[in-house]
Amino acid sequence: GVMVPDSCTGPGNMALGATARPDDAFEMYRVIGQELRSVGLNTVLGPCADCNSNPYNSIIGMRSFGEKPGLVGAMTVAAVKGAHAGSVIATVKHFPGHGDTTLDTHRGLASVKRTQEELLAVDLYPFAEGIKAGADIVMTAHIIFSALDPHNPATLSRTILQDVLRGDMGFEGVILSDSMNMHAMRKNFSPEGAAIRAFQAGVDLLM
Repeated sequence: GVMVPDSCTGPGNMALGATARPDDAFEMYRVIGQELRSVGLNTVLGPCADCNSNPYNSIIGMRSFGEKPGLVGAMTVAAVKGAHAGSVIATVKHFPGHGDTTLDTHRGLASVKRTQEELLAVDLYPFAEGIKAGADIVMTAHIIFSALDPHNPATLSRTILQDVLRGDMGFEGVILSDSMNMHAMRKNFSPEGAAIRAFQAGVDLLM
């Protein structure tokens, strides 16, 4: 989201990642937390835990800490802990990873063809790290991950949200959908149908 001009917007995630210093991410997210708190807000819908692994990605880009899973994981951990130090709730997004897409999900339904092994090693790794660090919310991606569930985008996938996120990864916090107004949803599903399917898949809170 856009911060007001009077706030300390600081460097974005890509710039923080370029320093390769998790302490910088911790400090930036602590400041963001304190500023949100000061105006009565208690949640930051960040950080992005997406590995920006596809140079043709049209949407994640500068929102990612980088393309190396180890670095992205370390920065995600620091950002979550920094937000907590600033007394706000932290969100890791866009689960299980928006980094290997070329299509912007605001415009259409994207698909990731990676194998399950690649997903675990690259895309899921920073989320696992963020969850271990205490992320309070996981935001879902409107993307089909064919190795995990060839039929449903993650937001509507019981397999991805229940078996992988709740089961394998042990996440016990709030599952939040990405915006249901995005064209990945609107062009492919009716609003009421998508809402019901998301809740049935295990989404707790619809955006």
